[in-house]
Order: sequence, then structure tokens, then C-alpha cells
Amino acid sequence: MSCTIALVLLAACDPPPAPDPTVAQAAALLAEVRGADYRSWSRPPEWPERTAGRAPHGAFTDVWLDATIVSAIDRGDPIEAWPEGSTVVADGWHDAAGEDLAAIQIMRKRDGAWWWAQYADDDTPLVWGISLACTHCHQAGHDFVRTVELPE
Repeated sequence: MSCTIALVLLAACDPPPAPDPTVAQAAALLAEVRGADYRSWSRPPEWPERTAGRAPHGAFTDVWLDATIVSAIDRGDPIEAWPEGSTVVADGWHDAAGEDLAAIQIMRKRDGAWWWAQYADDDTPLVWGISLACTHCHQAGHDFVRTVELPE
């Protein structure tokens, strides 16, 4: 009987499992872009305002580009792919006024590939990593970015 009690006590003392690193990475990415005040970033020239949404991003979508992409656009040099570290953030809204958030989407170029993250309106990460669902739709874009064309 004492062995059973000891096993139960040992099991109760085990540390909790480590958090899923992909969830932690997704949370850190959202905190990073919010800390950089992403809603103050530039909008794509082809998408200058909230637009009727597409796909899973919400009925209406706002899109912002980080300084890495904007610099590539402003240089105007022909490129075949967006630079490493490029980041695009999209807020998907249920309403045209932008008062009822559906989801936040982030795509970032890392190690030569696009990484995707999508968050519910309560910041819960829904997707993180190299997602086939995201890649499938975004392959129609210029280097997977559908809201702005690569400089030619």
C-alpha cells in the first residue's frame, strides 16, 4: 500500500509538460508585431484601405507591410522574391467599420520560406508554421504575397 501512495505522490510532483514551442513562437510573433504598432505600418499600394475580405481572413480585411517590404518596393529594383524578414499583417473583420475582429493573420519570410500564423479574436493561435492551407491560396501571389506585386 505504501508503494501505491509513493507512486501517486511522485506522479503528483512531476513538473507540468513544457508549453508547445510553436504556440509560444506564435504568441511571441503576435506580441512582436503589436509592439511594433503594426497598424501604423504602410498599406499595400494596391490595397490602401479596408477591403471586402477574401477566404478565411474575414468579411473585411486590413493589410499592413513592414519596413522590409516597403524598402524593397521603394528601391524599385527588380526582385524575384521578398527579402528575408519581410512581414505582412492582416486584420480580418466581421464588419466594415472594423469594430468586430474575426482574426489576425501574420506571414513572415524566415529561412527562405513563408511562415504563417493566424489568431482568433482572443489571440489564441490557430495556425503556425508552414501551412499548406495558407500556401495553397497564397501561391497565386507574388512570392506568396497577394496584396502587393514584386518590383519589376
